[in-house]
Amino acid sequence: MRTDTIAAIATPPGRGGIGIIRLSGSQAITIAARVFHPARPHSPDPLARPVYGHIRDPHNQALIDEVLLSRMRAPHSYTREDMVEINTHAGRATLESVLLLVIGLGARLAEPGEFTRRAFMNGRIDLSQAEAVGELINAKSERAAFLATTNLSGALREMIEAVCRRLTAIEARIETAIDFIEDTEDEIITPGLTSQIMTDVINPLELLVKQYDRQHLFQEGAVVALVGKPNVGKSSLLNALLKKERAIVTDLPGTTRDMIEESLIIGQVPVLLVDTAGLRPPKDLVEEIGIEKTRQRAADADLVVLMVDASRPLETADLAAFTAVKKQRPVIVYNKIDLCKESMAIEAPLEWQALDNVKISAKYLHGLERLEAVLSGRLTGTAALEPAAASPAPNFRQKNAILEALASARALARGMSDVMPLELVAIEARQARQGLQRVIGVDIDEALLDEIFGQFCIGK
Repeated sequence: MRTDTIAAIATPPGRGGIGIIRLSGSQAITIAARVFHPARPHSPDPLARPVYGHIRDPHNQALIDEVLLSRMRAPHSYTREDMVEINTHAGRATLESVLLLVIGLGARLAEPGEFTRRAFMNGRIDLSQAEAVGELINAKSERAAFLATTNLSGALREMIEAVCRRLTAIEARIETAIDFIEDTEDEIITPGLTSQIMTDVINPLELLVKQYDRQHLFQEGAVVALVGKPNVGKSSLLNALLKKERAIVTDLPGTTRDMIEESLIIGQVPVLLVDTAGLRPPKDLVEEIGIEKTRQRAADADLVVLMVDASRPLETADLAAFTAVKKQRPVIVYNKIDLCKESMAIEAPLEWQALDNVKISAKYLHGLERLEAVLSGRLTGTAALEPAAASPAPNFRQKNAILEALASARALARGMSDVMPLELVAIEARQARQGLQRVIGVDIDEALLDEIFGQFCIGK
């Protein structure tokens, strides 16, 4: 691992009160001392605590900014290296001026995620905690932030390490039986060992996989596609759910000829809401392409909302739109109920009545709370009803590693029951343990680390 001194802007671009420049490495404090001038120059150790002062160009003493500077000595820092954080005013020109100064004095620009990568490589955090840092930064909902914080606290690592210790103990028993097979096999390899593998290894790993299945939508989000014939109100519903005018709404059918995608939160689930082109026989090539994109997007969506005009009898185009998406069990939304007479009954096919049906007026915002509740229930199942989970939830990479370990653990249990040769049983135990260790970053491939940390911002 590289041990030189790195520097980066740690705050996002845009207007704000405070911007932060971070340095980490053996020369971080020395470099900072060359540009920082404390307001009280006779302080015995101006870098020992947060100190007010000024950043000046060491070549001509030109004033750059007034700042607050903090020093963190290794190993008591985020990276376990000497670190410095310089709090400046948040103007981009000011931040870049300070950054260029420290780079000119021997630091280099940090790579994406390099601060967190150094924290991992130096043993301050494991890989699951490092990934949780990125997940917390990117969390789009309160639930996603909670799940990331749970893993950042080390809950997943502790669970994985506990199972690894149990597997190590089982490995030791098997190896002992191999070495002293004539004397001790029956005493060591007992029926109770199979039950122990199930209780101490398989059950906890199955719980983690279930946690992913229950919680991944909160972390990764879902795609919800709005489909239907033209002019049923899909764009109006998009605007209503977003609480802003995002899509053009007119009385002319076919206004939306391409997909419009916007992000929002529904029931704590990050949702990408897709307003699609109306499903009807195309009038030109452009419309034909848009309709084909609609069909594909609907097929790939996590949930489909089929909209119809409640103020008019169902038409062939409505039924055709349903046929295109019925395999996905769409939520049926009857829009424009504000145009319906109280005595008017909506005649829906029997097949529709078995699905979720919601009546709304996108124009007047009637029924939207009911619709959001139905969408949330369909997306999350029972997950939304559960209290804050005590068990950590792995991400997609971690889940796949756990599944590989789980397959080896099940083979281990079968091998014990089927009197498989102990040498093969030992291999399964070792593979299960090694698979779990990849979750927390033991013997991890450098290319995978590059991929994981490459998704981080530069300042983290």
